[in-house]
Amino acid sequence: MIAFDGISVRFGGATALDGVTEEVAEGELCVLVGPSGSGKSTLLRLVNRLVEPTEGAVRVRGVDVRAVEAARLRRSIGYVIQSVGLFPHRTVARNVATVPRLLGWPEARIEARVREMLALVRLDPAEFASRRPRELSGGQAQRVGIARALAADPDILLMDEPFGAVDPIARRDLRAELRRIHAATGKTILLVTHDPGEAIELASRLVVLRDGRVVASGGPSEVLGGGGAFVRALLGGDAALRALSLVPARRLAEPDPAPDAPALAADATLQDALSLMIESRRTRVRLPAAESGAEASLSLARLVERRP
Repeated sequence: MIAFDGISVRFGGATALDGVTEEVAEGELCVLVGPSGSGKSTLLRLVNRLVEPTEGAVRVRGVDVRAVEAARLRRSIGYVIQSVGLFPHRTVARNVATVPRLLGWPEARIEARVREMLALVRLDPAEFASRRPRELSGGQAQRVGIARALAADPDILLMDEPFGAVDPIARRDLRAELRRIHAATGKTILLVTHDPGEAIELASRLVVLRDGRVVASGGPSEVLGGGGAFVRALLGGDAALRALSLVPARRLAEPDPAPDAPALAADATLQDALSLMIESRRTRVRLPAAESGAEASLSLARLVERRP
C-alpha cells in the first residue's frame, strides 16, 4: 500500500532521512518510533507530499506520488496530527464533513456519514454534532480529528503523534479506540509516536528509526527479540514484558486440566497469566473451557520457552 524506495531527504546541509527502503502492507497498523530527530515525521509526511524526497521514490497504491496532483492525493488519505487542527469557527459536524464537502458529496450523504463517523469514535451525534471545538475536552477533540480523517472513507490513515497532547487516561482510551477502529475498518495506518509503550501496544508492524535510517522493522515481538542494544534501550527494559499484553494466553495453553491452579479469564493475555502466577506464587494457571469443551492450562516454563 505504501512503499519507500531508497528515500533520502536533506534540508540544506542536514540529512533527515538517509537511504530508507521500507514497505507498509495493506491493512497494517505500522508504527514509526525513534528518538527526536530520527526522521519519523519526515518519513510519514512523504506519503501525502507535505515533504518531497531529495532522492528515491514514494509509491502509494503502487503509484509514484509525484505523478499525482498533491491536493487530490491528500484528499484520498486521512491525516491526524497532535494539535488536531479543527476549524474553531465550525461545528463538530462541519469539521467532520470537510473532505466529503470538498469532494462534492450530496448533502444527505454527508449528513449520514457525519453521524456514522461520530458514532464510530463513540461521540453521540445528538450531543456533539452542534458543538464547537472550544466546547470539547482534549480527548473529545482528538476523536473528532479521527472522525474527520476517516469521513471520506480513505484506505490510508496517517497519524503524526496523534495522542501526544492529551492526558494519560484519555491517551489510553484513545489507543483502545484506535485498535477497535482498525479492527473494524481494516484501514492501512501509518502512525508516528515517541512513546515505546504506545508503539508496542498498537503496532502490527514496528519500524525503528535512528539518525534517519531504519535500524529494525517487523512484528513487535520480532523487533523486541532481535533489534539489538539500541532498540532495547529505546523501547525500555520492560518491553518484553509489555509485549506479553499483546498475546492471548490461550495461544500457548495446553489441553492439560489443572483443577487446583488459579483461574484466568477466557480473554486473558500472557501478561495476565504471568501476573497471576506471581500473585498466587504458582507456576501454572488454568483457562476455562473453550468451544471444544476441554479445559486448558499454561505453565511458567512454557510461557518462557514459547513466548512469541
